[in-house]
Amino acid sequence: MSLQEWHIMSSPPIDSFEGMTPLADYLSPAVHGSYSCPQDVWFDIEQTEDRLKWAKGALGALESAAAEVDWDGDFRGTPYVGALPWPAPVGDEAARYLLVKQDNNGTCFVISAFPIPAPLFQTVYATTVVRPERPTHA
Repeated sequence: MSLQEWHIMSSPPIDSFEGMTPLADYLSPAVHGSYSCPQDVWFDIEQTEDRLKWAKGALGALESAAAEVDWDGDFRGTPYVGALPWPAPVGDEAARYLLVKQDNNGTCFVISAFPIPAPLFQTVYATTVVRPERPTHA
């Protein structure tokens, strides 16, 4: 896992994914398939690498915190990626988050690199922060 700190919130089931992108589509930014110069290719490669690293970090954090947030390790449908309409409070990346819906009971998990405020009029089951383990020097 990266040295990124991850915030995880679990909540009751939601069934509206309006404005979110399926994870598989998010990981494939080069959908236009036409390039006019090598810089366009390199941009898509760098964007894909960034998105893969982010998704691996978010899913790894959810796996690490499974017991704390009561995730059984399954999905109903595909995970989705969303973004908040303001800059992320850490780094220079977009304020993106991953939403995973658990298969057996529909519990939803929101994973982000920054704290997401609890939604109004929505129950929150659990929140946790996954902090990276620092290497120890012997």
